[in-house]
Amino acid sequence: MEKKFNDTEDGKYKFAINKIRTLLYQISICLEDLLREIDVILQCCSELNNATSSFKVGSTCVLEEQENYMELKEPAEVRKSCDLSPDEDIQPHLLKQRTPEWFRLRNTVKVTGSVMQKAAGLDTRASQREYFDSVIGGKDATPVTDIQQNAMDYGSKKEINAIATVVS
Repeated sequence: MEKKFNDTEDGKYKFAINKIRTLLYQISICLEDLLREIDVILQCCSELNNATSSFKVGSTCVLEEQENYMELKEPAEVRKSCDLSPDEDIQPHLLKQRTPEWFRLRNTVKVTGSVMQKAAGLDTRASQREYFDSVIGGKDATPVTDIQQNAMDYGSKKEINAIATVVS
């Protein structure tokens, strides 16, 4: 297709094609710069957490080989490995998300990681008021929109990539 555009006699597509090529080049340079900055930030985080051996700039990782990665498990597996009785609560940080036990534990707290910014007032004041009105006041929360649900579903699907970024 590119050859077809280059062969046009009047050259009316040349400017557009060159502009697109230039923009693609600029985008690739920008992405490379951003990835380098992310590496710098992650390197600093690993140093602050005394985990420099777990981080190498520009590398990829196999999560199962990372010393600082712990796979979340099903409730029965956690109870067995921690020698817990069926009526003892599991520490939430060990529990696989979206299991019935996870939802049960999640429903016992007023603030979770998903709504921390609202509760802390880092979103809008109206958002903070609405959140506490629903959690403490018992008012119905605003239903999740389709756009919000799609964003949450995307986040759930891509969560493993975020974990890989954090632990690598």
